[in-house]
Amino acid sequence: SEGDAQAFVPAMDAYFAAGHFVVRLDLAGVDPKAVEILVGGNALVIRGERKAPEVPRDDVVSLGIPYGRFERTVTLPTGLEVNQVRAQWRDGILEIRVPVEQKFLPKKVPVEIAA
Repeated sequence: SEGDAQAFVPAMDAYFAAGHFVVRLDLAGVDPKAVEILVGGNALVIRGERKAPEVPRDDVVSLGIPYGRFERTVTLPTGLEVNQVRAQWRDGILEIRVPVEQKFLPKKVPVEIAA
């Protein structure tokens, strides 16, 4: 019904790539300065707010974009260098990269040819 606010839950990807655990969030319309990233234990928390434009109620024709505060929590896999977390913002996408500890990276096993 009119007046019901849609919750803003940013779309998120999480995957391994090039020796890192990568988390990407689609934060179009969010001020990057208003985003907070916390890492502790086995959790990564991203929180912030996408603010709605100031539109007088009588001028609204349709509102379909969700706004408001958001918080996403990612359980981190074991074997990450959490003290080396890096975050980068580009074109409304927040990308967080955490290096995987060397001992947890897959190792190539040579095949010995038997004589």
